Amino acid sequence: MKRKLVMKLLAGCLSVTMLSPFSVWAAEPSQENEMAVQAEQGVQEKIEAPQPEEEPEQEGKKTEDSAVLQEQQPESEVSQNVEEKTQSEQQPEEKFGWEIREGRWTYTFQDGTTPKESFEEIEDEIYYFDEEGWMVTQWQKIQGQWYYFNDRGHMLTGWQYLGGSWYYLDAKGKMLTGWQQLNGSWYYLDSSGRMLTGWNWMNGKCYYLKDSGAMAADTWIDGYYVDKSGAWIPGKIKEEQQSGWILDGNRWWYRHADGSYTKSDWEMIDGKWYYFDPAGWMTTGWQLVKGSWYYLSGSGEMLTGWQLVKGSWYYLDGSGAMLTGWQYIGDKWYYLSGSGAMLTGWQFIGGKWYYLESSGAMASDTWIGEYYVNASGVWEEGKQSTGWQQSNGRWYYINTDGSRAKSTWKNIDGSDYYFDADGWMVTGWLKLGKNYYYLKENGAKAVDYWVGTTGVGGYYINKYGVMVADSTYSVGDTIYTFDSNGLCTGKEERYVRVKDKNGRTYKVEKQFQTDPQVGVDVTEDEFLAAAVYAEAGNQGMPGMTGVALVMLNRMNTTREGAASPYPSQANIMIYQAQQFEVARNGALKKYLKDIDSSYLKNAKAAVSEARKIIDAYNEKGTPRQVEGLTMPEGKTDFNYMGFMTPKAFENANLDWEKTEAFTYMNTTFYTTWIKKR
Repeated sequence: MKRKLVMKLLAGCLSVTMLSPFSVWAAEPSQENEMAVQAEQGVQEKIEAPQPEEEPEQEGKKTEDSAVLQEQQPESEVSQNVEEKTQSEQQPEEKFGWEIREGRWTYTFQDGTTPKESFEEIEDEIYYFDEEGWMVTQWQKIQGQWYYFNDRGHMLTGWQYLGGSWYYLDAKGKMLTGWQQLNGSWYYLDSSGRMLTGWNWMNGKCYYLKDSGAMAADTWIDGYYVDKSGAWIPGKIKEEQQSGWILDGNRWWYRHADGSYTKSDWEMIDGKWYYFDPAGWMTTGWQLVKGSWYYLSGSGEMLTGWQLVKGSWYYLDGSGAMLTGWQYIGDKWYYLSGSGAMLTGWQFIGGKWYYLESSGAMASDTWIGEYYVNASGVWEEGKQSTGWQQSNGRWYYINTDGSRAKSTWKNIDGSDYYFDADGWMVTGWLKLGKNYYYLKENGAKAVDYWVGTTGVGGYYINKYGVMVADSTYSVGDTIYTFDSNGLCTGKEERYVRVKDKNGRTYKVEKQFQTDPQVGVDVTEDEFLAAAVYAEAGNQGMPGMTGVALVMLNRMNTTREGAASPYPSQANIMIYQAQQFEVARNGALKKYLKDIDSSYLKNAKAAVSEARKIIDAYNEKGTPRQVEGLTMPEGKTDFNYMGFMTPKAFENANLDWEKTEAFTYMNTTFYTTWIKKR
């Protein structure tokens, strides 16, 4: 054992020339690892072109530590040499492995040969040895290709940050140039291998390479657009719609046209206010901004007015700020707590009692049960109650002045009540003067109401609340007869039912049976001319033609055989129940009898013109248009189904836009019956 130890020491002392570059740098921090870290941190994305013969920038001088280490040998190396020398004294000397001579490294294989002008893989690393067998470092041009070997001689691959520039060496160590697609992104390496950034012209086109070197594509760079191939498109102007909402994960932010975004501030977008937090995210829910609370919906929109949040009502003013305390809103007072929640019921505020209704509105000048609150809403202790009072099952009413309502009608909450001479609320029949009234069980006066049996055998209260007696009275489609006592003794239909030529049954006014008849006394067009003159005789030729075309449009709705609310015959269409007033008031009958009079000449011409328009529409699809009538902008077909005076249109509360209405002289035309909401 002792002899073996001595032999090892001697061998280590004697064999001092057989060193390994790995043992020399074993104690130094790894430069290769540092460069790998730099590459990993600096490159996220990396891109092709002509390659002038330029040499890559050399790394420069080796470090002082490297020079020192080349001159000095670690103790482990000395020990190894002593052992080798001891062995050499006992047996022929065999040298192989790494050897440093004159500060340069060479390598000897076990067969005694030395690699020259070749790549060699030694202990999992690739080295290159020149024509004299020396291990090379730094940039080397080998067979027309550039490679890089670090100070240990290791051939590098991948992204490398060398001499202040990025280079890319492929898996075989070759330095790449021109456009290169790496990890899904394009990069451009110039003829010396350096990765380019910023704007660069290549083959007549301009490209933008990001700080990472990755080529930008299909995007805007400082107001300039590059297409999907990365080429700048001159003249293309960035439009405003480039701005918009961006969803990132489950949060929203708003990108401006220049790529910026709002932070810690309000911004109006499409007419709505939004608030963005310090990081630029759109906020929702309650937000405290400069001392005021605001509420933003789930879509981020700032809300105003009354808002129900988690079961409580809050009021946000026009600026969106939450209000507190007493607030006068819509002609009523409300009280909002310190947290903004609307209060209801009895509340003690400022040393006084107030009553806030379920709507939150402060009650004033009224009784709350047995308690009176004055015009200011304050409870006045001890004041006698007013309003409805009950005694022994009967009701009476106390006026605000404390008096009792007697021998008078009183409208309370929209209904009329009558109180007798003693002040009791009346129910049942009531006679005042010549009129009879009927008060329901709750005391409210009946209107449009059957008492007892509906129809024959019953009594009817009209819309004024008075019993109908000794007359006929129309209710719906029926005409009832009442005797002098108000008893209904008979009924008859208000309308007659007739079928048009298509076999459909319609209700028509009874005058249909007695007025001059189509096909007997007048032609259909003469009948229409009389109706047109009765409705629009003073509206000029355009107005009469428009009215005639409305009538023909109604008759035309059954051409396709579809169900229609309008008859296909002129006389049935005009006399249709509750459609044309002239059919009920006798005006039509007068003009039918005067059909041959000269004053009806223009009305007949208007019907003739309307016939031409409707025939062209049915045969060729020509849009219906009347000369002199200007329809709403964009409308080209006169498909109107009704007309009336402007005043009647207003009273009917029809929607002007939805009915596509327009007015000519004193006639308003409309397409359909749609009321305003």
